[in-house]
This record gives sequence, C-alpha cells and structure tokens, in this order.
Amino acid sequence: MHQMISRSCLVTLSAAGLLLGAATSPAEPAAWWNFDEQEGHIVRDVTGNGHDGVIHGDVVRAAGVSGGALQFPGDTSAYVSVENKEGLDFTTAMTIEAWVKRTDTGSRWDGILSNAWGSSGYQIFYGANTQAFTLYLHTDERSYAPVTGVHIPISEWMHLAVVYDAGEGFVRLYQNGRQTAQSAWTGTITNYPEEFYIGRAIGRHFDGFRGLLDEVKLYGRALSPEEIAAGYEVVAAGLPAPSDPLEPVFRNAEAKRDGDVIRVTFERLPDSSFAPEDRLTIYRSSYPRNDHVPGALAEGEVVFQGTLESEDGIHFEYVDDTGIEPGVTYYYWPTPDGENFRIFRAHVRVRHPEIWWTPERIDQEIDAVAERFADKLEVRQVGETVEGRPLRALYAGNPDRRIVLIGAVHVSESGPELIIPALAGVLEERPELLEEVGIAALPCVTLDEREWKLAEGYPRYLRTNANGVDLNRNFDARWRHAIPAPGPQTYQGEEPGSEPETQAIMALLRESNPLTVLDFHSVGSLANAFFLYSGFAEVDSNTGYLEQSREVAEVYTEAMYGEGWEEYLIFRGSPNFGTVGSWVYEEFGVPSFSLELDNHPEPVKYVHADALPLEMLEEYQVRHRDGIIALMEAFANGVIPEHYEDRE
Repeated sequence: MHQMISRSCLVTLSAAGLLLGAATSPAEPAAWWNFDEQEGHIVRDVTGNGHDGVIHGDVVRAAGVSGGALQFPGDTSAYVSVENKEGLDFTTAMTIEAWVKRTDTGSRWDGILSNAWGSSGYQIFYGANTQAFTLYLHTDERSYAPVTGVHIPISEWMHLAVVYDAGEGFVRLYQNGRQTAQSAWTGTITNYPEEFYIGRAIGRHFDGFRGLLDEVKLYGRALSPEEIAAGYEVVAAGLPAPSDPLEPVFRNAEAKRDGDVIRVTFERLPDSSFAPEDRLTIYRSSYPRNDHVPGALAEGEVVFQGTLESEDGIHFEYVDDTGIEPGVTYYYWPTPDGENFRIFRAHVRVRHPEIWWTPERIDQEIDAVAERFADKLEVRQVGETVEGRPLRALYAGNPDRRIVLIGAVHVSESGPELIIPALAGVLEERPELLEEVGIAALPCVTLDEREWKLAEGYPRYLRTNANGVDLNRNFDARWRHAIPAPGPQTYQGEEPGSEPETQAIMALLRESNPLTVLDFHSVGSLANAFFLYSGFAEVDSNTGYLEQSREVAEVYTEAMYGEGWEEYLIFRGSPNFGTVGSWVYEEFGVPSFSLELDNHPEPVKYVHADALPLEMLEEYQVRHRDGIIALMEAFANGVIPEHYEDRE
C-alpha cells in the first residue's frame, strides 16, 4: 500500500479530476477527499475548506491507492453527496482528478463524478458503448455534449483527469498521466445543482459507479500537462504497472429472440486485431425488470468460451439455447480477455404473454368477446396498417352518442390489454346503459411494430409505425413540418394524415359521434388517471371546454379509485401539434385525453420497468371498466352535458 501523500504534493497529485475555473490558490485544490476515515458516514475534505461529504446507501470502505478508498455497488442509491459547494461551482477553468478502479461492466452511463442539473454543469462517466472515460460538459456557448477518452480497464487502478480552460479554449482528458482526448470549448459553466455527487450520475439513463474511487480532487484552475503527469507518477510509482491501452473490438451488438433461442450478433470493428480464430468469452446476465443492467462479472454467467465462425471475419453470431423465461431481460457481453468489455451490451426482453398481447392474441380476444356478446357487439374493419394488417374496431350500443377508446397509438404503450377486458366488463355488468350511450373501441393501432417488438424481444421504448412516423404527431391539428426526415421517435410524417393508421382513427371517430375520447398511453401495458388534454384549449381560452373536460376526468377517476381519488388524478394540458386529442378538440369540440400514468405510487414501481404484475393489470382492467360505466351514466343522466355549449 502506498504511503499517505503529503500536502506538499498537492500541486501535482490529482485523481479523476475535472477543473472548472474559480480563483483558488494555484498550489492547492479547492476540495480533496482522500477517503482515509476508518468508519462513519462522513468523508472529510482534507483541504480544510469545509466540503465534507455524506455517504448514502451501500458504499463501503476499502483499501485505496493511498490509505482508504470507497467502493460503490453500481446503483443510484449508493453515492457521496457534498452539499456545501461554495467555491466549487467553477465557471471558466477547472481540473478534476480521481483514481478509479472499475470492478464490473457499466450499466448505461455509470457516473464517477457529477455536478450537473439537467443538461447543465458537467458529469464524468465511463460510457455505455465502449466503457470509455467520458466527460459531458455544458457552457453558455456550447450545448451539453461529450468528450470521450479511451477504455477504463477492469480490476486495476487508473488515474483520470479533466481540464477545462475557457481562456485557452479547450477541454482535455488525461488517463494515467497521458492526454487521451481534446476538444475546442469556450464559455461559462452555469446553473449548477445544489449538491456535488461522487459515485453517481444524474439522469434517466445513468447509473452508479461500479468499483473503487480514491483521491478525488477539484481545482479552480487548469493544471498543465506536466502537473497532471507528475501527479500521476507520484502515486503510480507504488502501484503495479498499468496494462497497455485496450482497443475497442466490436460494435453493433444485437440480441433477438428466435422462438425458444436468442441469437446474439457482434460486428467486429474493421481495424480491430481480433480474428475468427481468437478465443471469445460471452457473459449473460438476466433481470426481471427492464430498467436495470446487472453486472456481467458479479451477476452474470459465462455461457460461451471458444471461437465463433464468421463468413466474412466481421460478423459473428452466438445462439443461446440455454433457456429463456417470460418477463426477463437478458444481457450479453463479449470479451476477448475474459473481463474487459468494450462494447455496448446486447440485450433482449422476453415479454410476458399475458401482459403484452401479440397481434394474433388481440384478434383472438376480439373474436372471443364478439362471440360472447354477439347480440350486443359488432366488429368492423376501419382501415389497415402500413403492412396491411386489418385494424378492427368494436362497436356496441347507441350509434348516435359514443364513448371512443383507442389503444397503442404508440407501440410501447398501453391499449388492448386494458380496453378489451374493460369493454367486456361493461357488456357483462351494465348492458342497459348501451341504449343511451354506445362505445366504439380500436384496441391496438400499431400492430406492425408490436408484432416484431414482441416476437424479437426489442427491449427499448418505441413510438413510431412501420414508416417511422409518430402517429400522435400526424393528425391535421395545427400540424407543422418540425422534423425534416424519419429517424427521431417524434417524426411527424411528410404531411398530416399521411399514415393509414391515422386515417383509420379519423374514420372511426367520424362515424362514432363521440361524446368523449380516451386514448390509452403510458409506457408498458398500464395507464390510469392522468388526463392529458389538448393545450390548444388553453391557448384559445376555451373555458367551457376545459370545464367539461375536467368533469369527465373527475367522474372517471372517482369511479376508478373511490374515496381519496383526488390525490391520484392528474389533469394537465399539452400544446403538442398533430395529436389525437388536438384533432378531436378541433374537429368535434368534445373532451379528448391521452391517458397516462397518474399519482398512484404502486403502478409507478412497475410500469416504467416493464415489470407489471399480472394481478395489477387485472386490477386496472376492472378500474377502467368502472370508469367507463361512470361516464356512461353521467352522459346518460345529463350530469355531464353532451357539449359544453349545452351548459346553462
């Protein structure tokens, strides 16, 4: 173990550092955490400047490059926070240093140090794609963007440093005393958060650090290359010699379900020295949710060791026939050396067939409910998808005044699993209401993409149809050509109403004489009492429409939840153009909502992780049935007027 470094060495010693300019002594850092405390939840700032940190979660003390270190498990609940940041929110110059020792694969973007709020400030990660040292930085002259160094190896200490100098106009990254990246950069860093974090990043796709951190230092000036190198050498002299830099090997790793097996493909980088005759190790990890990436070394298993054949020397395929289970996400990492993973993992989601219905299952459910209630229900095709799948709608009751239900306008969102059982429940429990108020339901709009997403296990969120168009931006409601070409998930199409699915929805609505429209959204297979209405009504100051819409939302939510329903309801406008709700508002002038996820705490635990329990889905099928029945009663009895102009 290297001996404790004296204060006289502070000028050159910097571990995993980043520099953001405030005036501090050129000889000393503004903050320095050496983690040498033996116990307790406080980490001291040894400069005496008062920037002590607090340990949260499952962070443990361990041996470091000099005295103690902290070991982090790799989740966002385990980190160190520094609240007193006076003098640490550098603006035009800074250096940040740290010694890091990774112990496992990265999840997505695994945070080392963070002083960021939204897309401001800065964050230091090892990145998801190549497990490389990465800085994200924002100034008033540059957007939040990355500067990327090289791979951070597993199981050995590496010194990292970031230097920013607005006056000289650059950002530089250093690894083990050597510059590995430089980017032109100017401007002032502003809008910092209230706390500085060690061992985590801030953001939806970010995670905690997996490994050990030691000797974290922040300077309010830009250290020179000579100072960075000298500081590294002081500590490195007492450590084993570092490994040679590791080259990236693969790109574009993909995993697809193929019946009972998973096919994992890797594309070798053209300039990689890896060859088909070289030995490869593949790790597999699994997790029941879709919002966490287990480590390969700690939580995974080796499923393959050997060589993989390749016809062109570039593309490799591994077929995993070791068994798959529904409701599980599988992750795959290849590595030539057995532990260093230099690629974004391939992953696949085996969705539960009772939680996510295939197009074939949807057709079966439509046919079953139509047969069961043959005297009350009619099924008609209202259009077709891009790939020619028929879009079938269900009609029941009074054709002159209907509640309309629309499902899965976005591929990864809710619809048929809620709508069809809820409609069957209405027909079973309160068929007499249909004489006064009818129902029209299109359970699933995006059948094409749902088919391959479920069949192949595509794990990520998806909005668009087979043409790459977000249908909920394609309606002729203050439409504009905001995105010029396909690609983004909110691409609106080349013109309003261009998509066959959009045309089918409009046809359904025009023949339904809608009283109100419920368009089911929210990721996963569950939506509840978040009523998102067209913000154009607010732009137009249409108070009558807003009042009637509020009444619909309250009647539905009270029926869903009973006593205490007020705490769950969300009633909010969205001014997005081209949506179903905005088109209904302008075409018919009746309340129309995207149903999203409300304030109830239980569904939130599962929905965003695509891990909804079947019991909860069944519970909300009944809750939506009750909400629909309550709306039918309210319209039938005049509690809610058919049009807001009818209000006295």
